[in-house]
Amino acid sequence: MTFDDLVVLVPGFLGFSRTGGYYYFADRLSAALRGGLETALRRPVPVVPACTLPLDHLAARQQYLMSEVRGIIDRAGGVKRVHLVGHSAGGVDAQLATCDQPLASDRWGADDERLRDKIASVVGIAAPHHGTCLADAPVADLLADPLRHMHHLPELVPLLLQLSQAVVRWDSAPVIGTNALMDLPDSARFLWEVLASRGLIYDLSPRAMAAVRNRSRSSRNIPLRSFVTTTAVHVEAEAFFRELRAMTADTSRSPAQPTQHRAAEVLREAASGAIQSGGDAPTFNDSDNDGVVNSVRQLLRPDDPKELAGIVVCDHADVLGHYNRTDALIDDEPLNRGLFRSGSAFGDDQFFELCREVTRVLVEVVRTHE
Repeated sequence: MTFDDLVVLVPGFLGFSRTGGYYYFADRLSAALRGGLETALRRPVPVVPACTLPLDHLAARQQYLMSEVRGIIDRAGGVKRVHLVGHSAGGVDAQLATCDQPLASDRWGADDERLRDKIASVVGIAAPHHGTCLADAPVADLLADPLRHMHHLPELVPLLLQLSQAVVRWDSAPVIGTNALMDLPDSARFLWEVLASRGLIYDLSPRAMAAVRNRSRSSRNIPLRSFVTTTAVHVEAEAFFRELRAMTADTSRSPAQPTQHRAAEVLREAASGAIQSGGDAPTFNDSDNDGVVNSVRQLLRPDDPKELAGIVVCDHADVLGHYNRTDALIDDEPLNRGLFRSGSAFGDDQFFELCREVTRVLVEVVRTHE
C-alpha cells in the first residue's frame, strides 16, 4: 500500500535508530506521534526512525540520510509526502536537505531531487542551526586534532572522571547486545560517541556553520518549525551535565551575531508559554543552553514569525524520551533514568505536551495539502 504522509525521525549525534536494545528515539515518541496524527487525520501515518552517520561530517551524513529515506519510502510502497523531524544535528541534516545545493557537490542527483520533491515539512528539536559553542570548547579542539592540542588534555580529565563514575555506578539498565560498548550506561555511551565524532564536532562549530549558512539557500517554500530547548543549572544536576553545560555556555570564542540577538528577543517574548514542569519562565541570553546546544542558535530565521513552534525547558536528551520517567501518581523508582541527570524535572506531562505540539505542527502542514 502507499501512504499520503510519512514522518521520518532523524537522529543527531549518536546517529543510530536502534543499537541492541537501545533506541535513540524512545519508542513512546514514535507511538505518541503516530497516535496523535492518525487520530487527527483518520488514516495511517507511519512514523519511522532513520539512521545517519554518527562519526562523520555533515556532508557525509546528508548523503547517507537521503539514501536512508529513499529506502524507507521504498519499503513503505511509496508515499506522497515526507515530513522530517530531526533532533540536534538531525534537525540540521533535515533542513539542509531542503536547500538548493547539497553539501558535497554543486547539484543534487536525480534520485535525490525526486525525494526532495516529496519533503513537505521539517521540524527541528534542539537543532544547532547556527552551531553550538560546545564545539568551540578546548576539549573539542583536542578531540578534533589531538596532536596539536595536547595542552588541553587536563581539561578532558573532568569528563573522563564522569565517564568512569557512570560506568562504576551502573545506574542505567544494561543493554543486551554483542557490542560491549552497549553494556555501558547511557551517559557513558553518549560521551564515547562525542569523543569519536571529530568530523561532526568541527562542522557544528559556529564558525563552520556560518560558512554552511552562507552557501546553503533554499528557493522552496518548505516550512521549518523549531522547538527550542533550554534548562538552568539545578542543584540535582550531576557533575557530568554541569561540565557539558558550562562548556556550552562559554561563548567567548564565538560571540553571538545579530541573528542570535534577534533570536533571544523572540524567545523572551514567547517564554511565558514554555513547556515546563513549573517555576519561572526561562530567560534567554547567549550562554543559555540545554547542556549541548545554545538556545539562541536553535532558530534558523528568527524573523520568520512561524518558525518558533515552542520552547521546552529540559535538557538535550529529555525530548527524546530519555528522562527520569516514573509511573503517574505512583511513588516508586523511575522506570528509566535520564541520559544527563540534569535535574530539569521534565516528565511525562511535558513529554506528551511536546508530542501534541509536534503533532499539531505536522497536521497543519498536511491539511494545507488536502
